[in-house]
Amino acid sequence: MDDSPAKKIMREKLLAEAIIYLFSAPLNTAFSPLLN
Repeated sequence: MDDSPAKKIMREKLLAEAIIYLFSAPLNTAFSPLLN
């Protein structure tokens, strides 16, 4: 299983985006009553 640097960067980027999405979804639902 060869892991090229580009593949590794891509996977880390996807992982970071997934984490950000998972954290931002509850925050959005928590703050949406305040924004409306």
